[in-house]
Formats: sequence, C-alpha cells, structure tokens
Amino acid sequence: MSATATTFTLYVVGWFVPLAFALLAGGVEYVVRRRLGVAPPDADAS
Repeated sequence: MSATATTFTLYVVGWFVPLAFALLAGGVEYVVRRRLGVAPPDADAS
C-alpha cells in the first residue's frame, strides 16, 4: 500500500509540478511584458 501511494505521489508530482511552474512562468512573463509596455505575441496578430 505504501509503495502504491508513493508511486502515485511521484506520478502526480512529476506531472503537475512542472505544469504549475510552466503556468506560473507564463503568467509572470505576461505581467512583465505588460509592465514594460510590450504587447503579447497574440495582441498584434490582427
């Protein structure tokens, strides 16, 4: 039971922690670009 819980925990951490860091980094980059007055890449597509 303990081994199964550990494996599941490693699986969850292995998937969601990098995903959370990627989303956080993307959000920080977006805020910094807005602060610097640089439009996001999708803003000048039109």
